[in-house]
Amino acid sequence: MILATFFLAISSGSCTAENPASAAQNNYEEPQWPPVELNNGAKWTANPETTQSIVVMQDYLKNNSEKLSAAEIKEQLQSEFKLIFKNCTMTGAAHDQLHNYLLPLRDKINALNEDNRKAGIIELKEYLNSYQKYFQ
Repeated sequence: MILATFFLAISSGSCTAENPASAAQNNYEEPQWPPVELNNGAKWTANPETTQSIVVMQDYLKNNSEKLSAAEIKEQLQSEFKLIFKNCTMTGAAHDQLHNYLLPLRDKINALNEDNRKAGIIELKEYLNSYQKYFQ
């Protein structure tokens, strides 16, 4: 019941940013979020600001993952992630599916640390690259 209420809260109305750092301080297993589904086999139309933030994160990882610490990478990704919520104008089913995509991304960003740096960056790159499978 609590989980259902949580999903209703995040999927209704406009986007609201959660503190991306809060989940990183808990040592619990990553939750299983609902999968992202296509729009009857087609990609969802995302607002340009969301797509731009995803591209910024992809480029940032591509250009900086070898030379910066996990903390520096995490900070930049969290900052860009917050912009997605700040600039969100999506509504309806597309908005709901965007949240299905973003919640696991938030968890992957929050989990990044020096101990899992290499594997975490690979996982983030792969996940960010999957955005184009669902959104245009």
